[in-house]
Amino acid sequence: MTRAATVILCAYTERRWPDLVAAIGSVRAQTAAPAEIVLVVDHDDALLVRACETLAGVRCLRNDARRGLSGARNTAIAAASGEVLAFLDDDAVAEPDWLERLLAAFDDPRVLAAGGAVRPRWDGGRPRAFPPEFDWVVGCTYRGMPEAAGPVRNVIGANMSFRRDVLAAVGGFREDVGRVGAVPIGCEETELCLRARRRFPDGIKSRLAAGARIARNLAALMLHIERLLPWPPPGRIRLYRPHRSRLRVSMPPAPAQNFQRRRPQWPDGSDRSPVRREVSRC
Repeated sequence: MTRAATVILCAYTERRWPDLVAAIGSVRAQTAAPAEIVLVVDHDDALLVRACETLAGVRCLRNDARRGLSGARNTAIAAASGEVLAFLDDDAVAEPDWLERLLAAFDDPRVLAAGGAVRPRWDGGRPRAFPPEFDWVVGCTYRGMPEAAGPVRNVIGANMSFRRDVLAAVGGFREDVGRVGAVPIGCEETELCLRARRRFPDGIKSRLAAGARIARNLAALMLHIERLLPWPPPGRIRLYRPHRSRLRVSMPPAPAQNFQRRRPQWPDGSDRSPVRREVSRC
């Protein structure tokens, strides 16, 4: 069955322009052509002007919602016309049959969302001290995740697709959760998937188009969406950041200022930041 699909990308800085152009190029090369490509620029006027002047055939929009990835995605959802909305990160490149394989997952009317793997493409090869089990640190699929088609708790934000009706029913992404610029506080797709499962608890048994089964397509798992990653990663990788994301997801919606960052301390009350700085240099 043929379904109209909108492919959505969000960007926030001109510094990643070559990656963005490569991502859009991979979308244009799909075996199943999307009905439209939507790019939402998150509060960067120079990038928006450049995109509008350069990217022919791409709907370039300003993020009119709250600043951050969740707000940008909600802006795209409101503007998109496709029955299925597929999201691709601006630093990812999709295999030519990426969209075709994602859309095939929706032949099952119970499927709410479909996603695939995100494989890292290292600049200079994988570091010996960075095994595949750690790929979650850089936002990629890690060893131990499912490798066969079937239900999953949530899809990965870099490579995911939803039925448009489901996103409308749950109200889109929570805008007090998710990445803002280079601050890597994510889990907004996890929170949305959990909320969707609560909204459609009987979807697996239902024949409604908007089911409640979150599935990762086997074919989509092998698409090898690749991210070009420098090593060492820019800035510091702080392993407690994902825990901050999970804490945000577990909290009810609240003004951002109510979530205050606290400096970690040893049990004796001493500051552990010098230790964190030494680890970050490894």
